[in-house]
Amino acid sequence: MILFGFLKVGNSKSIFNLMIHKTASRYKKLFSLRSIKQSN
Repeated sequence: MILFGFLKVGNSKSIFNLMIHKTASRYKKLFSLRSIKQSN
């Protein structure tokens, strides 16, 4: 259990960053598509 908790703490940061990166890239795509539609 202690080892699992340690691994969880170690991986939580990378997983959190990965989630943020994924959502950020997704929003960037949506935003860019929206801006392209507006400019046309």
